[in-house]
Amino acid sequence: MSLLLENIRKSYREPDGGSLPVLEIERFELGTGEQVALVGASGGGKTTLLNVISGITAPDAGRVVIDDTEVTGMPEQIRDRFRAERIGFVYQTFNLLPAFTALENVLLGMSFSRGRADRDRALQLLESVGLSHRLDHRPGQLSVGEQQRVAVGPRPGQPAVAAAGRRTNGQRRPGQPADHS
Repeated sequence: MSLLLENIRKSYREPDGGSLPVLEIERFELGTGEQVALVGASGGGKTTLLNVISGITAPDAGRVVIDDTEVTGMPEQIRDRFRAERIGFVYQTFNLLPAFTALENVLLGMSFSRGRADRDRALQLLESVGLSHRLDHRPGQLSVGEQQRVAVGPRPGQPAVAAAGRRTNGQRRPGQPADHS
């Protein structure tokens, strides 16, 4: 995966009618296999940047290119499909449905990205993040780390971009001890 940001500008309107500039990026490139962490104070524009990269929020100016595909110029429906298939998100809140089990939440997420929910694949995904023993648990019965892994679970392929709107220290590799905090 490669990422290119060029001449990105994003401002928000202030209650008094003024403009609050949040993003001003002349040029940023991230090559295949490279990783970067966004670190900064609350309100500093980190989530706005992730939303611009993924196409959730349109920049006021500039362009975002992921793997030679310009995201900023896409029609909304195509951009939404591109995001569902190519970008993995860990939101600040996990957006899990409280009445659904872990398995049902993953199946729902899969239906958005591929148009169909594959139960066997969902079971594999949950097993790969160490949650095969928690399939029938609802979000309120899971630890924060487990909820986070359910939220990440619906990505059927390797996303081109993985964007985290919060610390992901609840993530673990199979074989690591579970986080029950």
